Amino acid sequence: MVSNTKTWLLLTKTSEDPQWIGDQYSDEIGASYKWNHKVPNHSNIKEGDRIAIWDGENLLGISVIDAITITENQHAKYQRCPFCFKGLVNPPRVVRAPRYKCKYCKEEFQDPNIEDILVTGYSSNHQSAWVSISPLPIRDNLIEIAVRPKTQHSIRELIPEAFDSLLAMQSIKFRSDTMNYGLNQNNTSRDFQEAPNDDPSVKQNSARRVRNGQGAFRDNLLRAYGSRCAITGEGLEEVLDAIHILPHSESGINALDNGLLMRTDLHNLFDSGLMSIDPKTKIIFLDNKLKHTSYWKFNGVKLRDKVDGTEISEKYLQERENYLQHQ
Repeated sequence: MVSNTKTWLLLTKTSEDPQWIGDQYSDEIGASYKWNHKVPNHSNIKEGDRIAIWDGENLLGISVIDAITITENQHAKYQRCPFCFKGLVNPPRVVRAPRYKCKYCKEEFQDPNIEDILVTGYSSNHQSAWVSISPLPIRDNLIEIAVRPKTQHSIRELIPEAFDSLLAMQSIKFRSDTMNYGLNQNNTSRDFQEAPNDDPSVKQNSARRVRNGQGAFRDNLLRAYGSRCAITGEGLEEVLDAIHILPHSESGINALDNGLLMRTDLHNLFDSGLMSIDPKTKIIFLDNKLKHTSYWKFNGVKLRDKVDGTEISEKYLQERENYLQHQ
């Protein structure tokens, strides 16, 4: 099964961190982000995931992770409350003494306990896709679109569709000129296998077309779209169909650009002719019969790009349009 690409909000260490000290956790915002195995969600971030980096108040930039380096047995200095021995959460106070107040036990103290421990360190490489943003004060907006908005973790998952909408309102978008996001030489998880075309004249006894390449066709689409619907962005594979743009029964073509990953109910609208896609603009148009239904919100929406930032080719969309005009 192909893991879904996700969108993460990462808090950068722009000031003194209350839990960790030392330069091993200093971030080069436009190039790398560092964390360790004690951070919630530490192992959930994957190569190819989208990231948004902020300082707790301002959005500073967006990117896509090209690679993650993992370092075992890394020394780190961990700061703890001297009373309850939990890791510090609140930063030190600047104008008031004692400098610290523990979030958990509420005790105040001047200096924390510093413990040298071994951790597994993680460092992202996201320089090639980095988009720098002049500090944008949208703290409340970012918190609202978190999958778990009440958490205060330094690594939080965002709802991708909501984040895309937020960026669109600010006229910000991810770069689409770098073609190999998350595809380093040691990562072949997105390599596409050849999906052989089928002979539309060959049928099984049940009168169904033989689809020898269907398995590879679906796998390729899941990889190309990050296991997300090309219209809604939803990522539950059980309700996603690998659809042929130019009908398989007529062409037998299993090329990647002759396919889309689409939610099952939207697939039905597409096959029934109630939904069409402009070959050049990739804009979705719905039949007026759907005007007073929940589907109408998709009218005028543009197809989502593949995870590498590229659009689907217009070739098979145009051939489908020509085919339907002659039916």
